[in-house]
Amino acid sequence: MNIHIRQESTVDHQSVFELIRKAFEHEKYSDHQEQFLVEKLRLSSGFIPELALVAEIGGEIVGYILLTKI
Repeated sequence: MNIHIRQESTVDHQSVFELIRKAFEHEKYSDHQEQFLVEKLRLSSGFIPELALVAEIGGEIVGYILLTKI
């Protein structure tokens, strides 16, 4: 399995939204709003685009990490 990690681009936003939604949809201790939090963080002054990364397998996004200033 070859995993490719790269910086997120704006064209990835919808795929990342769905990935996060699916990741938390069955979590008992979640408000199921994590995907909206990521959208808000992207618009915040603490957002660092170089630290928003996606992991791909075969061109499909399978992972995501976002680090921000606090």
